[in-house]
Amino acid sequence: MTWKPLTLSDNQSITVIRCRPVEVDYLGAFVGVEADMKGATVTRADLCEAVHEEVGLTRQDCSELVERTLELATVALERGEQVKLSGFGVFQVRAKNARMGRNPKTGKPATIEPRRVIGFRASQVMKARVDRALAK
Repeated sequence: MTWKPLTLSDNQSITVIRCRPVEVDYLGAFVGVEADMKGATVTRADLCEAVHEEVGLTRQDCSELVERTLELATVALERGEQVKLSGFGVFQVRAKNARMGRNPKTGKPATIEPRRVIGFRASQVMKARVDRALAK
């Protein structure tokens, strides 16, 4: 295994490793891993385990890889940038204006302050794949 530093456009650096090739389907998901990820929710631990089994890295390296990937996405969203994963979807920050709402307990009108929220829009490829999978 070879470790190789990689510098991103904003002068952040990450370390990339060379390891055995991995077969990846058109969505970028690891082929054959979905059978191992049973249950209603896929967790970070599930992702780490899937990377470990498919790529052959140590569990510690896989955990660091998953954590760093999520951290890079979080930092980009904090800066107001879009996180676009081809074939998967787009995460983006949207500004919501102030509006009037109601206190559900008392029913009295209440002002909801302006805020920023994170939204996700699935790609057409992802939508089609999920639709086919749920139609079975």
